[in-house]
Amino acid sequence: MPRPLPPQRESEIHRAVIAGFVSQIGRRQDDGTYAGVTGAAFVIHRDSVLARRSPTWIVASEVVDIGRRSARMVARIQADWVERVAPHMVKRQASEPHYLPESGHVAAWEKVVLGALVLTARRRVPYEPIDPEGARQVFIHAALVEEQRRESDRGETVK
Repeated sequence: MPRPLPPQRESEIHRAVIAGFVSQIGRRQDDGTYAGVTGAAFVIHRDSVLARRSPTWIVASEVVDIGRRSARMVARIQADWVERVAPHMVKRQASEPHYLPESGHVAAWEKVVLGALVLTARRRVPYEPIDPEGARQVFIHAALVEEQRRESDRGETVK
């Protein structure tokens, strides 16, 4: 019987599998099925080791239709691995730019999607690389105009 791989080596192999099978990534739904990149649902084949474990994210080396779409040769993955392995395949959407007074920077909320799958629903990212002019406008309004207004409301002298 072969020895199990160390966890780090196992995750390296799973990331390599992602590179070859990006279209066969799935995220577990509430009903126990997996939503694929195209939106099509499938289940983990009953003979798979992971069939009873129900991991949140998987990649399959093959998805077959045997009356029901089933994923065989399945590996557990993490959503952030997909971003690192296939950055050219994901779409990023920035929204709600806002000023962060503690750091003095403008940030936005980022959503990362791969086809029909949401990899990251809401993550704070710097806004300036995305939209330099928009970041400048948010900074001017929030950091300069609003701060002066707050200082004048407190009765402080505005310079």
